[in-house]
Amino acid sequence: MSTIISQQGMSQDDALLCPSNWRRMMARSVATGWSDQFCDWVNAEVQRPEFDPTELLQAISSLLLQTFGSVSAHLMEAEADDQVRRTLISMINRDLVEHMQRTRQEIAL
Repeated sequence: MSTIISQQGMSQDDALLCPSNWRRMMARSVATGWSDQFCDWVNAEVQRPEFDPTELLQAISSLLLQTFGSVSAHLMEAEADDQVRRTLISMINRDLVEHMQRTRQEIAL
């Protein structure tokens, strides 16, 4: 993840102006060091004695849902809650398996 974005040479200032939502967020995560910190955290969890991948995935999904819910609550009125939920579910249904498959292909290279 970090290597792909950093090869694009995008600074945080440039990332803020990027018209692509996901590219802007990923570039900013690299520029601020957030993605490296998250990778370090995941790698440390994987190295723990008696590591359980299911527990790690549950923790990450909780982080995702709580972060998404908190940001949504700040940005959207309560009347939009169902639409926000539908949007998240739609994105998961549309993107999750495809991304896992693409990542496995990249790992195999």
